[in-house]
Amino acid sequence: MQAIKNGAFDYFTKGDDNNKILPLIYKAIEKVELAKRVHQLEKQVGEKYSFDNILGKQNK
Repeated sequence: MQAIKNGAFDYFTKGDDNNKILPLIYKAIEKVELAKRVHQLEKQVGEKYSFDNILGKQNK
């Protein structure tokens, strides 16, 4: 339980079988992929709506 408190996704106990381990692995992979997608979308939104794109540039 200490590992969970320290940020671990989940934990395995000795003797766990594939019926428990494989679904947890798939959930962990999905979580990482979703986090990457969120990061990518936040970056796109930040670039699109940054002040550089909102404010005009003065011509000399």
